[in-house]
Amino acid sequence: MLSVIEKNPGVKAKDTPLLLNNRSIKTIENQIKELVSKGLIERKGSKRTGGYYVMNK
Repeated sequence: MLSVIEKNPGVKAKDTPLLLNNRSIKTIENQIKELVSKGLIERKGSKRTGGYYVMNK
């Protein structure tokens, strides 16, 4: 999941199933929550147009 966000900055959760062999949206949301809680990714922008980005190290 992290590598997908690195390769596609600003990707939205709803767009990632196409990039991850059609994993369920619920699985993707859980993975995103875990990455956010670990401080590896962050969400930028509004709910409608925002996306996920890898945090600077």
